Amino acid sequence: MEGSSACQVHGFAVSIVGMKTLLLIILTLLSSQSFAQSITGRWKTIDDETGKPKSIIEIYQEGNEFKGRILEVLNPDTPDPKCDKCEGAKKDQPIKGMEIIWGLS
Repeated sequence: MEGSSACQVHGFAVSIVGMKTLLLIILTLLSSQSFAQSITGRWKTIDDETGKPKSIIEIYQEGNEFKGRILEVLNPDTPDPKCDKCEGAKKDQPIKGMEIIWGLS
């Protein structure tokens, strides 16, 4: 990942699932490859502070790269929430449908 991409992902990840949860998801996904299981599919994220489901993300493969996007925000505080903590082009964009993982191979 490039430096600016990582900042955007980390800034966004904190607001959606918390850094610990995102790292756990990535480690789980990477470790599952050693057991010949697919990392692709839909995953539910859990809020670190409340323990409640936060979102549904989809991990998919494009060529040799794995990517992830948010399919659904569960119980949002506002309808159609925007990413106010993102930087660059993702700033104030809708969270639903946003690509949050890229560059994994």
